[in-house]
Amino acid sequence: MQKITNIVIIGKQPPPIGGVTIHVQRLIDTLEKNHIKFQFKQLSKRSILSLLLLTVVKKQLIHLHASSPYIRFIFAFLCNISKSHLIVTYHGNIGRFNDIGNWFDKLSIKLSSIPVVLNEESLKLAQKINSETLLIPAFIPPVVEDTLPPHILNQIKLLKNKATTIFCTNAYRLSYDKEGNEIYCGSLLEKLFARKENQQYAFIFSDPSGSYKEFFDRKNVELSKNILFISEPHSFFEVLKLSDCFIRATTTDGDPLSVKEALYLNKKVLASNVIKRPSGCITFKLTNIEDLQKQVHQISQHPDLISKEPIINGANNIIQLYNKIILS
Repeated sequence: MQKITNIVIIGKQPPPIGGVTIHVQRLIDTLEKNHIKFQFKQLSKRSILSLLLLTVVKKQLIHLHASSPYIRFIFAFLCNISKSHLIVTYHGNIGRFNDIGNWFDKLSIKLSSIPVVLNEESLKLAQKINSETLLIPAFIPPVVEDTLPPHILNQIKLLKNKATTIFCTNAYRLSYDKEGNEIYCGSLLEKLFARKENQQYAFIFSDPSGSYKEFFDRKNVELSKNILFISEPHSFFEVLKLSDCFIRATTTDGDPLSVKEALYLNKKVLASNVIKRPSGCITFKLTNIEDLQKQVHQISQHPDLISKEPIINGANNIIQLYNKIILS
């Protein structure tokens, strides 16, 4: 392969706010801070054809961040033909789509130069298809400080004055898994914190798209006074700073940025046991709401933090990978 002379990152930056877009934004911020030359190309329906033309340009490294298995496959197929070097970061678990989507994902893994996955479960599956697969954590700490709008800060302050413990969760939008279940389990969490025995706790639901709030409005759900929905774009990292415990109740997962952010800030984390969670997380079974209720109560009763391993900055691994490819 000819020597790489250019790095092109393809993906989406906020808005919308989500784990993938924040990862891409923080990667870009880190590269700029370290004076690493690169180009960023915004991925959209309008830009897809022009971006695909990049695959025929040699002497460059393309790093793709796309959630669609079909887009991943098209890029991998064309780069394979043109001998362009392609890194694909697979945000989310390998095998999380329907049969057709998973088939295209497996083909893209096979054809990519270096597939990058986010957890051990996905690594085992992907390495059977492509031995060049690497595990690189998704967490990148923020380079640029952010703030919450005053009206949101005031709402959280009012909650903190009345509550013994502040719990929070986040969901980019209302989404369903291949079994038809809510991926972010918003309905389950709303019912949990609406219980009479949980009124001493506050629950903040970070809902930047507003889709979950609209969902509850359509169902005529009257939210309990201890539940706050933030249904506008905002920094969830800043919400975590003001909370005591983060709840990650998902039916499927990759390497969620918010879990690493919470651990990075020394916050307690309650997470569903759908994948292996990082050291420091307390896991619970989604099939048993009473298990989660028990964990919520115990968290509020034991303010001592759980020991955990240091959180790895994934940007450092990515920069090392870029350098290795460029210098090879």
